[in-house]
Amino acid sequence: MSTESASNRLERMEEKIDRLSEAIVALARVEEKIVSLERANTVLMDKIIKNDDRLSKFEIVQYKDGQTIANLRSFFWILVSGIVSAVIWAWVKGFSNSGVTK
Repeated sequence: MSTESASNRLERMEEKIDRLSEAIVALARVEEKIVSLERANTVLMDKIIKNDDRLSKFEIVQYKDGQTIANLRSFFWILVSGIVSAVIWAWVKGFSNSGVTK
C-alpha cells in the first residue's frame, strides 16, 4: 500500500509540475506579447511625435503666409485708394481749370 500511495503522490507531483511548466510557458508568451506591444507602441509614438513636429512647422508656415497675404491685401487696398483719389483729384482739377478763361 505504501508503494501505491507513493506512486499516487509522484503522479500528483508530476501533474502539478506539468501544470506549473504550462503556466510558465504561458507567462513567457504573455511577456513576449507585452514586449512586442511595447516596441510597437514606441514606434507609433515616434511617428506621432514626428508628425506633430511636422504639423507644428506647417502651422508656422501657414501663419507666416497668412500674415504675408494680409499685408499684400492691405497694400492692394492702399494702392487702389491712392489711384482712385488721384483720379478724382485730377477729374476735379480738370473741371475747375476748364471753366477758367484766359
